[in-house]
Amino acid sequence: MKSNLTYAAGILVAVTLLAACGKNYSNEPGADPSKLNSLFAELRPAPQILIVTAGTAAQVTGTGGTALNFYPNSFKDANGHIITSGTVTLQLTEMYSTGDMIANRASTTAAGKILQSGGQINLNASINGQKVFANVYGVQFRQQSASAAPMNIFYGANNNIDSVVTWKNGGDTSRAGSVAWGTTYYGGYDQYIFDSCTQFGWTNCDQFYNTDSPMTSVSVILPGKTHTPSNTQIYLVLPDTKSVMSNAEPGLGGEAYNATTNKMTLVSEGQIKIVPTGMNYKFVAISKINGTYYYFQQAGVTSLDMKFKATMATKTKAEVTALLKAL
Repeated sequence: MKSNLTYAAGILVAVTLLAACGKNYSNEPGADPSKLNSLFAELRPAPQILIVTAGTAAQVTGTGGTALNFYPNSFKDANGHIITSGTVTLQLTEMYSTGDMIANRASTTAAGKILQSGGQINLNASINGQKVFANVYGVQFRQQSASAAPMNIFYGANNNIDSVVTWKNGGDTSRAGSVAWGTTYYGGYDQYIFDSCTQFGWTNCDQFYNTDSPMTSVSVILPGKTHTPSNTQIYLVLPDTKSVMSNAEPGLGGEAYNATTNKMTLVSEGQIKIVPTGMNYKFVAISKINGTYYYFQQAGVTSLDMKFKATMATKTKAEVTALLKAL
């Protein structure tokens, strides 16, 4: 299998995603946002709380190593006016492992293609309880080792109430600091450094994974009629690229869900043949029914027309959390 990571132009991605930008996935057949939100509500950690002062340069660092750099003009109000004073409360969630991404119900696909992730964050800001917005700020994603692979910033495009569904490319090669052409050794760590981020919320350090291997679909038959898209989420983890694919955009009609056979299929923006063959994988299914968690996991190498028959085992919340951390 011949594969390589390549830089993808932001304009092409924006055009590809345009048709999906106004879509409300939670209203499609089979989706029950309240139950799926409940499934993950207790699995995700509480956001970290960090404090900075508007109008002043500052750097704060999360427990996972993400550094946030703020400038005197980093914050603006809903009308676009720069905020020059006030105490800003930041809520930060860091996701560097595939288990962290699943616990936060986040995936790594855009335009029906796999993204290799260098880390994700969810960042929100407020002053006195009032939401404030990003003008420009910096993010440093800490890495375990040096890499020459270029990475872009991707922002969450279509979101569930509690999670990210698809991503849009926020990198602009004409704007300095919006694309990282490999890691930089800084402050004792290898980091992907972005100096010109323009949105808060879901933010991902990513690159498209391109391959000439045949692409395949991945589906699972859920047991009985108890486990359904209303209470079950499926994921395919590719450890070698730190990628996570799911049915997190619940387009749960048509090919994505067959109610007769109770089959769920991975989907990204309407596409189901999104998985390269010949890659190491871990398949995960999680349910929460009447307050009880159920879990299924299987590992192997991706092949054509992948199908699983899930045996959902009862688990405690602590057991599910430990299994996700071990991915």
